[in-house]
Amino acid sequence: MKGMELTFYDYLRIARRRVKIIILCLVAVVAATVVYTNRQVLVYRASARVKIEASTTLESLLTGIFMYSPGDIMATEENMIKSRLVMEESARKLGMIIEESTKEEIEKAVLTLQGRVSTERVKTANIIEISVASTNRFRAAEIANTVARVYREQSIIQTNRQVIETRKFIEEQLEVARNRLQEAEEALSSFNKARRAVPTRDHILSRLLDSEAELSKLEGRYTDDYPKIKELKTRIKHLRQAIGNYKLDEIELARLEREVTLASDAYTLLSKKYREALIAEAGRIEPVTIIDPAVVPFGPINPHRTTNIVLGIIMGLLVGFVFAFIAENLDTSIGTIEEIEELINVPVLGVIPHIDIRKEEKGAKEDEIAKLRSGLLTHFQPRSSFAEAYRIMETNIEFTRLEKGAKTIFFTSTSHQEGKSTISANYAISLAQAGKKTMLVESDLRRPIHHRLFGVKKEPGLTDVILQRASLEDVIKGVSDFVVGEWGIESATQTPGLENLSLITSGQLSPNLLGIIASGEMAKLINELKEKFDVVVFDTPPILPLSDTPILGSRLDAAVIVYRVGIVPRRALRRARFQLEHAGINILGVVLNDIKPYEMAPETGYYYKYKYYGQEPEKKKRRFFRR
Repeated sequence: MKGMELTFYDYLRIARRRVKIIILCLVAVVAATVVYTNRQVLVYRASARVKIEASTTLESLLTGIFMYSPGDIMATEENMIKSRLVMEESARKLGMIIEESTKEEIEKAVLTLQGRVSTERVKTANIIEISVASTNRFRAAEIANTVARVYREQSIIQTNRQVIETRKFIEEQLEVARNRLQEAEEALSSFNKARRAVPTRDHILSRLLDSEAELSKLEGRYTDDYPKIKELKTRIKHLRQAIGNYKLDEIELARLEREVTLASDAYTLLSKKYREALIAEAGRIEPVTIIDPAVVPFGPINPHRTTNIVLGIIMGLLVGFVFAFIAENLDTSIGTIEEIEELINVPVLGVIPHIDIRKEEKGAKEDEIAKLRSGLLTHFQPRSSFAEAYRIMETNIEFTRLEKGAKTIFFTSTSHQEGKSTISANYAISLAQAGKKTMLVESDLRRPIHHRLFGVKKEPGLTDVILQRASLEDVIKGVSDFVVGEWGIESATQTPGLENLSLITSGQLSPNLLGIIASGEMAKLINELKEKFDVVVFDTPPILPLSDTPILGSRLDAAVIVYRVGIVPRRALRRARFQLEHAGINILGVVLNDIKPYEMAPETGYYYKYKYYGQEPEKKKRRFFRR
């Protein structure tokens, strides 16, 4: 609102006035949110928790005293979990990497797994939560548990590296010693088998002595050329050579036996050390414990349906309010009394609320009767809050009219369908109920409506008097005409005061309407009516589209403009005021019609909350729960 600060009620009024825009935006945004949410892939998250234990061995404590370890240990462990070493080993156990995988495939598997795994320290505890997101809830739990196990294994390996490396070294050396012992034993066995095929040393020595004795006997008797002597000499040579070879075999045997003994001793020692290493490894430090294995998640973490819908509702309302205020700023109509009074510099004389025919006439049998009753509320529903609004309007107009000495007033509007005919009729009825002798003239010759409201014939009427086809007495209709008309005696006598009201209908339509309005007979008729009645009320056509109103209004005392809020642009209202003032017409004020409760400030709509005095509120029947 120009020139004024917006209050909370102004924002509420704009929101209620543009509620359709807000609802439309809300529905659109929520629908888009639901569609977007339903099209998202379901993502599940499984989490495993591991506890990081501090080393409590004397060796580790002494080592920690002399070693400097900068940085946060828990942060280091989180990075260790997502390290390539752990990820690659986990991918292999999960089947993401096989023996035939290329380097590119291994790299892709590691990066994929790293993207799915996230770590978070649980507050200030030495606990890390390993979370895995996956579209398969079973796979999510499997990955989380596998990563936790691999991380535990790698932590044990890193912490107990020296013990493990010692055990591995002894294991390798033990295998070497076992092979050497086996080789030595096989060599000794083969050598012994070969010696069993050769005569023994005593046998050879016995043969040698016998051969030498026999040779001694023959040398005394025969020469060296004797064949037997040559044979014995050759034999003795061979036997002596065999005895020499036998000494070398004994040396070799001793060597082989010594090698077997040494290999056996080495193997025995390594076996003892290996058992000691196994015992030491069994007492290894386990710095990581899986305290909470991952379980298969029950529901997805994404999309968050409830959260998304709530955010959609909030965003829909925000967007709706934004568009509502944009529409309000682009709206050229007027929304408050202050704006109207500031725009055209005339007072607001009345505020007529919006009337829902279906609610007010819920039990009506015919549409026509429903329209009549909904229109002439001052007569058919005199105790209603709507009738009270007309009486407030009548009181305000009367104060202004008497102050300016106006006896003939007319109701006009900027355009059609603003309710001027209904308001003028209710104003005339209110005057009659107040005891004033009132004449209502149906001077909107282009769209006459009063004869239908009062259930009488429109002929003869105003045009017949002007064209001298009937006298004034012939065209004036009163309560007796209402009784014999469509109303009937029951409706006509429903509310007292109608006997003070007279009506002149439009009469037979003429092609020269401007001539009739501008004629001297019209001026003569106006003067005659002023003499016979306390107040004369004219219902004239809209001022902007037609020239009838300025011509007729210049002969009357004052004008009342009917303005339908939220429908007609403010420029039209300003132009209507200009045309009336340009014709020299005195403007009493403006009546706001078809006002919804949220379109005006609370002080202007008090009659919405209170019943007309004397009206008994309808008692609500108590109902009890019955089965």
